[in-house]
Amino acid sequence: MLLTNPWKPLGRFLTDEECDSLTVWVDAAPDRYLLVDCVYDLGTPFHPTTQRLWDTGRSILLHSLTKGWLWPKTFGVALMRSGHEDLESVFRDNSPSQEQLSFAEKLLSAHMNLPSQIVATLGVHKRNLLTLLPVPVQSRLLLNTVCVAPGCYFFAVSIRAEELLEQHRILAIPASAFGSEWDGSIISSLAESFAPKENEAAP
Repeated sequence: MLLTNPWKPLGRFLTDEECDSLTVWVDAAPDRYLLVDCVYDLGTPFHPTTQRLWDTGRSILLHSLTKGWLWPKTFGVALMRSGHEDLESVFRDNSPSQEQLSFAEKLLSAHMNLPSQIVATLGVHKRNLLTLLPVPVQSRLLLNTVCVAPGCYFFAVSIRAEELLEQHRILAIPASAFGSEWDGSIISSLAESFAPKENEAAP
């Protein structure tokens, strides 16, 4: 089973109850595995719910430095427990070059504060977005997307994208673009207009 933690586009971490259900599922058959995409978890150590899934012994965690807006095509990690050598080849078909590995090591050592700087900057984007949204739109934001995981830049709102554009002149992504049947939409805080201003404390 492939899942993300934190979830995109909802931007929240799994709950303990959801982890309970996943643990029951993976324990029900010996050939079941959890492939956990946690590349949006910019903190250290991993979130407690990610750790819970890792502790099942049958989770594979994916992390990377390969985001297109960070350093594309640089380095990715698939972390798995010993004893699953039969799965290793799946993740080694496109191994990074020595040059890429050296570059990744340099990034991780010389710029170790970068993840926290990104989180701080995205936090300013979030505050500016929420300040500028009209009250009728703010009142329709899903609560669990306002108290989100650090580094979130997607916010779910229970208003159709067409209505947001027509009534509020806000361009949003229909939730259906993410495969959802929900008729709400997703607002991004990555727009230049939400970037930190000169007098705001951000990297």
